[in-house]
Amino acid sequence: MESSSSSLGPSSPPPAPPPPDPSTIQSTLWSSAIPIELTMKESEVAGISTPLPFYALLPRLGYLPLAALDAIVLFGGIAAEAGPPSQKSVWFECCCSEEEEGGREGGEMRWMPLKWHLPGGVLYDLFKRGGGRGATGGGGGGGGGESDKSREGGQKLPWRIRVRFQHLPQDQVLDLPFPSSPSSSSYASSISLAVQQHFRGRLKQASHLQHGGSGPAMGLAKEDEVALWEAVASSDFSRYQGPVWKLIASRPQRLPLRLHIGRDPALLPSFPSSLPSSSPSSDRMTLGQALRLAVPHLFLSDKEGGGEGGREGGREKGQGEWEFVCQGLTCFPSLADVPLVEVWSALRHADMFLYIIARRRKGRRRG
Repeated sequence: MESSSSSLGPSSPPPAPPPPDPSTIQSTLWSSAIPIELTMKESEVAGISTPLPFYALLPRLGYLPLAALDAIVLFGGIAAEAGPPSQKSVWFECCCSEEEEGGREGGEMRWMPLKWHLPGGVLYDLFKRGGGRGATGGGGGGGGGESDKSREGGQKLPWRIRVRFQHLPQDQVLDLPFPSSPSSSSYASSISLAVQQHFRGRLKQASHLQHGGSGPAMGLAKEDEVALWEAVASSDFSRYQGPVWKLIASRPQRLPLRLHIGRDPALLPSFPSSLPSSSPSSDRMTLGQALRLAVPHLFLSDKEGGGEGGREGGREKGQGEWEFVCQGLTCFPSLADVPLVEVWSALRHADMFLYIIARRRKGRRRG
């Protein structure tokens, strides 16, 4: 008698591995961080010499002002006598080239303001160049000793950021409070409170989109609100898991998604987790389908494309000028066919939004 295994034949493919658990991916993201170098602008230093750079880790799901808090306290004391408090603000900028700004090669370097209210990983993905190597690139939770030659997706590390206290570009970034009598405690409390208020606003917005109303967010107990914020401030995923599930709908009406095209203000496309029953392929909307609905003009055929919706050399036709990035991962082709609700469950940020960045490919010129 033949064994049951022989009936399968020698060419039978092995079973497909199970998909990764979203909570495992989330745990990895929560422990991921980007090495940063913080400096001051020489003209804003009240003393004779500019202080040495300050090094820190920016959590991918955290916020730049919290990661830079010690540097702000140090630099703020040095810059405190540079002018009246009414003219001071705390903001950040990073150095990038014209090539990164518009997809052109050989450009000059320039300093660009950073929107501190965005999660750290979103900020980095907005400015870095090169193919995404993975969400954990740029240092894990225990790194920090990265050299200048280290790279994450083509970007040198540590990421150079400048802390500014004057000449706030009010049309580009939000203000951070600058205490009239600066001290370590007043800096920490005022800056932390500003970031906390912004985070809570985003969290309630995401909950409203899922439930179709503000009930769960408004009914969240005070101790759960405190636990959520302390988890974000300390990058503690285990503490975050419990209270956040009280805000996540078992069957979301809409999935919270923020789409950044270049560095323009984010679009807020609102998508259901399922397609109409008439859909021939699947009842769950994929990430690729959602992006084509949200920004169809980025998928139009161009000189390298041909027909819309096809593929050429692994790249979506008509999408050659743009690449879509989520948590450091390029979305096409690896994530395009994954159901949107699964991408959201695994790659969402602490404020429950899924952030997607559309940016011009390196070396591509504006039309």
